Amino acid sequence: MGCQRDKQEDRARTRDVLMGNRSPDNGLENWLGHGVNTGAASIDNMLLRGATRQQMEEEARGGVTEHLYDLRRNHGLPLWQDEDGKLKFDHVVLAIDRKQLSLPA
Repeated sequence: MGCQRDKQEDRARTRDVLMGNRSPDNGLENWLGHGVNTGAASIDNMLLRGATRQQMEEEARGGVTEHLYDLRRNHGLPLWQDEDGKLKFDHVVLAIDRKQLSLPA
């Protein structure tokens, strides 16, 4: 990602998407500025519900490690891995109570 991101804004937008207060995309870009038909957007969407690295690789056709790094470093987004090996946006660090989660369809 070439431009400087507003990490606080990306965290706030991610919170809003996870809580169902914001659509994950506007038809052109997702909430993080990734084009809707890109591997990056596919990975972002998969992280809303959780996915294994293998699932992300199959869906996005590569670039998963680099994109996960980008999400952490350039977007400031926390990720965690559950007991099933699925990576997700970390709702605890984003200060979202589990009851507040309302994932987009």
